[in-house]
Amino acid sequence: MKMPFHLARSKTNPSALAAMGANRAKEQAQDRQLELLEMARNSATRIVELTELVGELQDRIAVLEAR
Repeated sequence: MKMPFHLARSKTNPSALAAMGANRAKEQAQDRQLELLEMARNSATRIVELTELVGELQDRIAVLEAR
């Protein structure tokens, strides 16, 4: 009787499997790092935008208070 695929012993060298797993983990970590860097860049851009808006609001408040 033929053994089911998921139970069959892999013919790939265990050290090669470990290396492939390590490479996959490294790629996933790099992808996550790029994603986090993009999120940080987007957050910094938004902070600058909001800071400019706060400055404009402060200017308007100063004008209203001067009346």
